[in-house]
Amino acid sequence: MKTILVPTDFSDIATNAINYAARLAIYTKSKLFLFHAYHVPMIVSEVPFVLTSEENQLEEQSNEQMKLIIDDLQKKYENRLEIESLSMPGFTSDEIVDIAKDRKCDLIVMGTKGAGGSSRFLGTNTVDVIKETHCNVLVVPEKVKFQKIDKIVFAFDYKAIKNSSVFDPIIELASLFNSEIMIFNIEDSRVKPTTEKATEGIKLEHAFENLKHTYWFSEHENIVEAINEFAIDNHAVMITMIKRSHNLIQQILSKSNTKLMALYSQLPLLVLHEQTDK
Repeated sequence: MKTILVPTDFSDIATNAINYAARLAIYTKSKLFLFHAYHVPMIVSEVPFVLTSEENQLEEQSNEQMKLIIDDLQKKYENRLEIESLSMPGFTSDEIVDIAKDRKCDLIVMGTKGAGGSSRFLGTNTVDVIKETHCNVLVVPEKVKFQKIDKIVFAFDYKAIKNSSVFDPIIELASLFNSEIMIFNIEDSRVKPTTEKATEGIKLEHAFENLKHTYWFSEHENIVEAINEFAIDNHAVMITMIKRSHNLIQQILSKSNTKLMALYSQLPLLVLHEQTDK
């Protein structure tokens, strides 16, 4: 991990995510890249044009706020961080995806409000970024503070993996923190696994052979609740999963309108993107 991108709207939620990312950057010796996209209002007329003076003012205000954040981080962490920042006009999720690609970022860290909550910046933007980016994304709940990542729940569906490098972030974190990886089967454990799934299990075992890891399953009908309960009961510090075509991540990150404990209000969620072009 070399570069961690943290989008911000300067809210408390985003600031919490920045502090989480800063601690992670120190441990992984990564550069911290702070990004803010501001929206410039348009004049409605026969010939639309941008308010250049207002754009300049927004840029100046953004840069001033960025400087305050960077100064605070360097003071807090005794100048141990390498930090870069960028403010520019645009639509948040689109710009985040483009910046992550152009700057070859390894991880995007975004804050989230929590169960049933929302913010003007975080919410649908997080889901959109996860859907569109080819970068790994770490979603940090608003009240979660960084702590040693000694227990990781890896929610896995045993579907075919085309590039085993998708496991690298888990391996890096587990190696760094001497973590226990709890591999949680999110498929119906009562169904006999196919040959393909058995093969993926062998690949997974090989990838984690030098790390502490265990295998778990649940017969709970609601997989979101099952993951949540398992993670909390086993004192996990992070949940991770591979981005797939199913809508599980959408369920986890959407507003909670049930009595379920929402996963994303409890623990950071690391969503891994499988690179298929290598």
